[in-house]
Amino acid sequence: MGAGKNTVRRAKRLSKLVCLFAALLLAGCAANLSYLKNSSLPERAGIPDLVPFEQKEHLCGPSALATLLRWAGEPEITPDFLCPLLYTPGKEGTFLFDIAREIRLRGYLAYSLTGGLREVLEEIASGKPVLVLENRGLSFYTVYHYSVAGGYDLGRGEILLYEGKREARLNSLSTFSRTFERSGEVAVLALPPGELPVSAPPTALLEALGALESAGKKPEARRGYENFTKRFPGSWLGHFALGNSLAGSGDFAGAKGEFEIALGLSPDRPEILNNLALIASGEGRCAEAERLAGEAVEKARGQGMDGAPYEETAREVLRCGK
Repeated sequence: MGAGKNTVRRAKRLSKLVCLFAALLLAGCAANLSYLKNSSLPERAGIPDLVPFEQKEHLCGPSALATLLRWAGEPEITPDFLCPLLYTPGKEGTFLFDIAREIRLRGYLAYSLTGGLREVLEEIASGKPVLVLENRGLSFYTVYHYSVAGGYDLGRGEILLYEGKREARLNSLSTFSRTFERSGEVAVLALPPGELPVSAPPTALLEALGALESAGKKPEARRGYENFTKRFPGSWLGHFALGNSLAGSGDFAGAKGEFEIALGLSPDRPEILNNLALIASGEGRCAEAERLAGEAVEKARGQGMDGAPYEETAREVLRCGK
């Protein structure tokens, strides 16, 4: 009997400890989000018609991506279809690079957000759902989980997550900010061709478009480059990238126009001169081709760059008209 009473007392003490531990965890999840209320964000935003999928064990990645791709323009996509493409046996989950790869292979722009919670909410406010990764565990026991953020309410302190349930669920925005931060604030967009993130830095956006182009989705990337140059008309690299894309499609007149804009913005770039020389040579403007190629070689040497590619072009244009 004594042993039984001791067991009961220990159980009660343990119960108090567990409750205290839980309370500490919840307190640790409280975050100061006043900076969001003082920002230019709308008070609330939501994206209609997102499709929730009930996830199977360890398959939050395929479920979240299916929700994202349904929105982007894949009406028949399901987690079951995506599972063999994304799930990594032995790891009991899905790697982010596999998600990004699958987005690109389907012709959508995969863009990783780097601006934290505020940037996630900005994208939602502009009508774009965001695939997010949370660490719902502890520092010594990680529990990673993919969801899709599809709405928020700053006044109520809530965020709407499509997290592998039959229906989307409202979660505490404060708690989410902590679990999201513990994951490294991983967040990804899947955008239809030509659509761009709200506030992406030019260099990161061009890298994402380049990755889409490298995945073989050249027409889709070209639409992105076109809109990039409209948003950043002063970016020589944007016009250069669009020029390369147009040249690759056989539109040399369009490519020439973009290269000339790029050259006007950055006259010392040998890459631009080089490509203009190749177009001039192809069109039979031999003297102009030789002049441009020579300038490219001089610019490259003057800037300490590897001159070999430019010297090769200079030799090639000597055969112009022959």
